[in-house]
Amino acid sequence: MVEYPEWKRSDVPPVPYPPCVESHDTNNVGITECCFLNPYEAIKLVRAHRHLIRNVTGYPSKTGIFVDECYDIGHIENVHFWPFGVEYKPDEPYCKWVNTQGVAFELARTDWHYIFNTFCFGYGVGYKFTSSKAGSTNGNFLGLGADSCRRAVLVEQAQSPGLLITNGEFVGRWGSADSVCLEIGPQMQGKVSLVNCTFWGPIDRCIWMRSPLAR
Repeated sequence: MVEYPEWKRSDVPPVPYPPCVESHDTNNVGITECCFLNPYEAIKLVRAHRHLIRNVTGYPSKTGIFVDECYDIGHIENVHFWPFGVEYKPDEPYCKWVNTQGVAFELARTDWHYIFNTFCFGYGVGYKFTSSKAGSTNGNFLGLGADSCRRAVLVEQAQSPGLLITNGEFVGRWGSADSVCLEIGPQMQGKVSLVNCTFWGPIDRCIWMRSPLAR
């Protein structure tokens, strides 16, 4: 377990520490059997090809996992981001900050990415698909869960082969009136496929399609 003893729940917004684990220009990096209790950012991987993240838990405040420029199939499996070590109160300042500003999983440019059997609770965005100067994402995403998230899934951009999301369970932020389970941004040009997904909870809408170009 990794814990930051200087961390204070009263620090809102949280102090922006560097990532707990950061890997650049590497191959075959493995991060397994870890609990990241209270980092600002837990894992950042850039050009870390063929990485494997498995059996990871924790409650990162700003970013759980960030991936960019992975050109040779990364895997993220059995990851659970939840308020470990914190009594969760949705309107308490720290929890509310994470629940509106935090991102559990964020993917920019990554090719043929696989995410399997993952869950997050109490984040502003559960799964964020975005872009960087290198491009955006395509991949296979099976068994995704996001509870009490203002945006369970936010797709800002994706590659033309698209995102294949199967067996997703997506729930809006507790006590909110503006949560959306899947938002597809106005600049999105790729494809999003949903199979056997369910949406419930305090949500404004299940799917908000804002792009005239996405499929």
